[in-house]
Amino acid sequence: MGTLNGFYIQKSRNTKIINNNVSLNSGTGIHLDHSSHNEIYLNDFINNSPNVVSFRSSNNWNSSSKITYTYNDNAYTNYLGNYWSDYHIDDTSEDGIGDIPYTINSDKDNYPLMSA
Repeated sequence: MGTLNGFYIQKSRNTKIINNNVSLNSGTGIHLDHSSHNEIYLNDFINNSPNVVSFRSSNNWNSSSKITYTYNDNAYTNYLGNYWSDYHIDDTSEDGIGDIPYTINSDKDNYPLMSA
């Protein structure tokens, strides 16, 4: 925590980045360069500047299968993405997943989490 880049990933394929707290980086939380087909989910990207940069990359920003989880004392089963501290969209279904995908250059996190 608190470095230039939380993750700097270049020319990577088929890597899984799961369950990380990526916070307070002065560069980026995660920087992807020419990287594709990586799975990136259940991470907390908090107060990085910016949270993500994706250059010539195409990745999957949510789980590839549904996961059972608890949110506000209720059980749900769905695909899960990442928590983004700069994501401020409503969760009208109140299931802990934002209503609108989080945009990442040409990619998107289709299931952004409402809490870390």
